[in-house]
Order: sequence, then C-alpha cells, then structure tokens
Amino acid sequence: MMQTTEINEGQTILDVAIQYTGDASRAFEIALANGLNFSDALEIGNVVLVPEASVENKKNVADFVKTNTAPASKKDDTGLLLEGIDYWAIGDEFIIS
Repeated sequence: MMQTTEINEGQTILDVAIQYTGDASRAFEIALANGLNFSDALEIGNVVLVPEASVENKKNVADFVKTNTAPASKKDDTGLLLEGIDYWAIGDEFIIS
C-alpha cells in the first residue's frame, strides 16, 4: 500500500525512506515509484508516493512521529552537512607535512 507525502526543504529520497518506512534501503523503491533517479534533487512541495513501513519498522516510523522530528540532509552556505539523523563534518582542504 502506498501513501503520499509532501517534500520539505533539504529532503532527499533517502530521508523520505527513513522517515516514512524506517528503512533506508527502500529509497530505491520510492525513486522507482515516482519515476525518479535515486540521486535526483527533490523540489520543496512536490508530493511523492511512499510505501507503507513494514511491521518490523513501524516502531522506527512511530519514533519520528512521537518526537516530531524528520531527517533532512541539508547543506548550509559552507557546504557542510549540518542536519539529519546524525552527521559528520569533514573538511575538503588539508595539508600533509
């Protein structure tokens, strides 16, 4: 069974998969169901089809609802990933001596 959701700022297909199915591996299924490539940028406000979470992953989805949080892989002006479930910031310039 499919449901729909509206894309928020900074969300990727991977974010949507984690938030609504509790399973990152379902991102490819979401892309396919919506005629998208896995790496496509999602437009804010677009509505996408999302499969229902499996029985095993319903708790993961419920945790997002309960805490009113959502994953979002968003970059700021510095290009560093600053939001999401968890993140690391790694510089792209370094000196070896």
